[in-house]
Amino acid sequence: KIGHFSAVAQHLVQVFWPGPLTLVVPLKEGAGISGLVTAGLNTIALRSPAHPLAQMVLAQSGLALAAPSANVSGTVSPTTAEHVRRGLPNVDFILDGGATTKGLESTIVQMGEGDKQIILLRPGPITSEALQAACGVNVVSIKQDQAAPVSPGALLKHYSPKATVRLFAQDHRPGEGVLGFGTETVGSDVPFYNLSEQEDLDEAAQRLFAGLHWMDAQGVSGIAVRPIPNQGVGMAINDRLRRAAAQE
Repeated sequence: KIGHFSAVAQHLVQVFWPGPLTLVVPLKEGAGISGLVTAGLNTIALRSPAHPLAQMVLAQSGLALAAPSANVSGTVSPTTAEHVRRGLPNVDFILDGGATTKGLESTIVQMGEGDKQIILLRPGPITSEALQAACGVNVVSIKQDQAAPVSPGALLKHYSPKATVRLFAQDHRPGEGVLGFGTETVGSDVPFYNLSEQEDLDEAAQRLFAGLHWMDAQGVSGIAVRPIPNQGVGMAINDRLRRAAAQE
């Protein structure tokens, strides 16, 4: 009723919905969607969330929901209701379904011309490898126009904590906290948040934004981030960290 789904897009829906995959598809004429939702574009980003609470809201409303992130644009994404309360203190009410299970925003894709490729607009929990394995179509990444990005979360500077972020850090400097990955320990005087002691990328993804929120709560001036493998969901983790570290 809302968008045109190609054959490959329909297959991705069958495999990954409900779940953390957003599909950007051509908007159908007469869909009744406000231009405020589509930013005036002739495409629309659609997703079916897996969380039981989200499914309940959708079922009881009988409507499609316009769903921006529950945070001020450019700041760290929330993964708990408490993050939302702190970031948006004037919100009237919050549906609290517990902490997010994946930790990162959905993967966003768009079909290439003729269904010959899948264009990755934002990496996320569903990896390029999983997408390609599901339908046998190559997955390619594109560099979006920062002046007019075609998908959410595509701005160069995004997901940013108050503290400055330093990537691939092998040390820590005065005033910095450490975002760890692995078995490392630091002195008790250094704020330390380990994304995954077992070097599990899924666990690191689930804990990433919570770690950035925690660092801000400690009042650090900077965050030294240990190297994280750029493979699988690690690509999505590093994508968010690069945007968090970007300068204005």
